[in-house]
Parts: sequence; structure tokens; C-alpha cells
Amino acid sequence: MNEGAKLFDAEKSSATYQVENAELRIREIIEALNVLERNPIIGRSAANGKRELVTGRRSHNYVALYRNMVEVDIMFVLALRSQRETGYAK
Repeated sequence: MNEGAKLFDAEKSSATYQVENAELRIREIIEALNVLERNPIIGRSAANGKRELVTGRRSHNYVALYRNMVEVDIMFVLALRSQRETGYAK
């Protein structure tokens, strides 16, 4: 991992922002990401061969930035943000 990369820490994030029912929301995000195992191109196209998957409902939407590496049969979730945020952290 390079110096600028950050891992999403769901517990820290939910405590910092006082997320209601954080455990359920984290579970919903993980379940949505699991769909990518069977449907890796379900997300919308993004720059540089990446894709975005919108998850959740109503005010609990998240956008996952990911890259599917078909050659090695692996998928990387590169970033996760609330849909209300303006962009991904560098």
C-alpha cells in the first residue's frame, strides 16, 4: 500500500460521525459488495478502467470505487464514500 492510501475503518467512521445503527449499515455495505463476486460489471463505468457501485437506500447511500482484474480473477475495492460526499480521499 502506498503512503497516500487509506483503509476504510467502518467502526472508526461510524463512531466519528455518530452513525445510527452502524452495525446494520456496515452489514448492508458488505452484502452489496458481495454481489460483485457474481456480477463484477454491475457498477457504472468510472475513469481508468475502474467502476462504481452505488449501494444502500434513501439517505444511507454509499459509492464503492472498485477495479475488477479479470486476468487474475480478483477484485479490489479501492474506496468507499457516502454518496453525499463530493469525492474520494486522495
